[in-house]
Amino acid sequence: MKVLNDIFLKELQLSSLGFITIKDVVLTNDLKIAKIYISSIDSKFSNRDIVKYFIKNKKLIRGFLGKKIKSKNVPDLRFFYDNTNDIAENIDKLFNEIKKK
Repeated sequence: MKVLNDIFLKELQLSSLGFITIKDVVLTNDLKIAKIYISSIDSKFSNRDIVKYFIKNKKLIRGFLGKKIKSKNVPDLRFFYDNTNDIAENIDKLFNEIKKK
């Protein structure tokens, strides 16, 4: 996860997407697929557009990753939006509404 974070910070121009964070990386047992869960704060783009950006740049990201890790194979990268923050905000709003009543 740290290697991907470094790539996101140093190699990709993500400032236009807002503040992007990697929430989790899950590797399959055979290390061939990496599921990367991302989230954003203060983005003017939809969650779907953010994921599309990463899918579009997957080949570039894999290239940077291949240079940084010591592995025979670079896993296929699959990007997913982690909406945990959005759900937590909605729950907070509901609790606040209940407190007002």
